[in-house]
Amino acid sequence: PGCPQTHCSPPPRPPRKHLWQGRLALRRWPAVYEAMAARHEMYNRQMDEIDAREASGAALVIRPPAPLNIGHTERNPAELERVYRVGQREAERRMEEVKRFLEE
Repeated sequence: PGCPQTHCSPPPRPPRKHLWQGRLALRRWPAVYEAMAARHEMYNRQMDEIDAREASGAALVIRPPAPLNIGHTERNPAELERVYRVGQREAERRMEEVKRFLEE
């Protein structure tokens, strides 16, 4: 999807590699495997929905102004603090916009 807003959604996610390992490990729970295999599709649909709501004015989305370059399993306290501060600064920067949105 295009991004007319100031802050764009993350790029669409591709299917996961090595899903055969999950199929083998989860052969007793095929529904869990199927959910994992389709996870990227659900994520991409959700991001499209968020973008559509943002574009229509039904949602105000606060995203980092640039990619955070951090993994989803990051455990380094300094890195977690860094990205927390990025979000905090962005929220503070857009506070008036948030107030206007909530008043509508």
